[in-house]
Amino acid sequence: MPANILRERVRRAIWELIDKGAWEHCQRIERAEIESLRGFHAQWRSAVQQFETGPNLQEGTP
Repeated sequence: MPANILRERVRRAIWELIDKGAWEHCQRIERAEIESLRGFHAQWRSAVQQFETGPNLQEGTP
C-alpha cells in the first residue's frame, strides 16, 4: 500500500476517535493563547526599544 494512502487512512481513523467538541474547545483556547502571546511580545519589544534608545540625557543630569 502506498505510504500516502496509509497516512490518509490512519488520519481518518484517528479523526473518528476524537471528541470534536473538545477539539474545537482546544482550538479556541490555542487561538486565545496565541493572541495573548502576540500582545505580550509587542509590549516586550516596545519596552526593549525604549530601554535601548532611552531618553537623551544631557551631561551632568542623573
